Amino acid sequence: VDCEALPIPRRGELSPELIKSALGVADESLIEDPACDLPPRPPLLCAGCPHRPVFYALNKMKALVTGDIGCYTLGAIAPLSAIDTCIDMGASIPMAHGMALAQNPDITRPIIAVIGDSTFAHSGITGLVNTIYNQGSGVVCILDNRITAMTGHQGNPVNGLTLGGQTTTELDLVALCEALRVPRVRVVNPNNLDDVIAALDEESSAEELSVIIFRAPCALLSKQFPP
Repeated sequence: VDCEALPIPRRGELSPELIKSALGVADESLIEDPACDLPPRPPLLCAGCPHRPVFYALNKMKALVTGDIGCYTLGAIAPLSAIDTCIDMGASIPMAHGMALAQNPDITRPIIAVIGDSTFAHSGITGLVNTIYNQGSGVVCILDNRITAMTGHQGNPVNGLTLGGQTTTELDLVALCEALRVPRVRVVNPNNLDDVIAALDEESSAEELSVIIFRAPCALLSKQFPP
């Protein structure tokens, strides 16, 4: 194949459809069936997802939520509608810190960062270090569902599994946050909505920086890795 002759744009994102078109392969999946009259179905968090109660509570308290990259980003869309920003991996914590510094004092909405366990291990720790170093406040929610759910259910440092499925040293989030001198650290089961609401209310009212680790396994883990 003469790659130079392929009609692929020099800029932009590649997609399966674009590659098929460049190779002259018909993409029948894009042909609409006139007899098919199904309503559109937007992407949603899975039934039983432990992130749902957290976003439900954040929506009810009208928090200003800085989000991050992961399956939990779906908390931004209806009916949860609980994420206000999403830029790149690791941006949620420094975004929350920056917004707190720039916030109009007349605005009383709590500013809360939300980040997944694997994303926190990947690029979120440095944002937390920066917030502590610069004496920031606010609330950071680490959604620890014990897996990297968005990109294939592979392991990560927080659940102690390598990409090959081998057991390795598990990153202790509580010990890490305490070692970084986070003033307030607590672990909450997100499947208990009353506990979720109470934790968010208490920590958002505190003057010091707080980290809430919402820990419960992904709803799909029991299907993929039954006991």
